[in-house]
Amino acid sequence: MNNIDNLAAIGDLVKEWHEVVQALDREDWGLALELSSRTEESSKICFNMGYVHLLTRNPEAVLQALNQEVTNDSCLAVRFFLRGVVLFQLEKFPEALSDYVLALVNPRNNTFIY
Repeated sequence: MNNIDNLAAIGDLVKEWHEVVQALDREDWGLALELSSRTEESSKICFNMGYVHLLTRNPEAVLQALNQEVTNDSCLAVRFFLRGVVLFQLEKFPEALSDYVLALVNPRNNTFIY
């Protein structure tokens, strides 16, 4: 892939993200999820989809999105924390505690997480 192709791909990604942000601004959760699912999967996309599912009170879908995210980025502490919250709500207390511990040990040198 040459530089022009790279720039075009980045431009397409920015356009896709912009459409998702516009849907989120309108609180059109279904469209935001649909548009996100078309975007190249990354830890950011999975996290955002998980958060939208959280807003729509769909805890199982939150877990599915966040579990997919771990395959893309196993050190994202905020994901472990959010997944712990959802697991706690589902009364899966041992799993929630495990994710809270993982959030503490995977901060990527970010002292603001504590």
